Amino acid sequence: MGVSIPVNTTASPSAPGQKRGFSETFRAADGSSYVVPFVLVCTLFFLWGFTNGMLDVLNKQFQNSLGLSKS
Repeated sequence: MGVSIPVNTTASPSAPGQKRGFSETFRAADGSSYVVPFVLVCTLFFLWGFTNGMLDVLNKQFQNSLGLSKS
């Protein structure tokens, strides 16, 4: 009663110590690409950080231009 492990012969995983190419880095086992979701998440993370950094500056400018107090 042995356990059979399926072997994927279509994909060629890189051997330990070998560098993987860009196209292999963002590729799933079934061949689908993760480049678009990766770029989307990185872009949204950058925009989130940028707007968080600008928040104090924008609050001060809105207070001055609209005549608002902190209360």
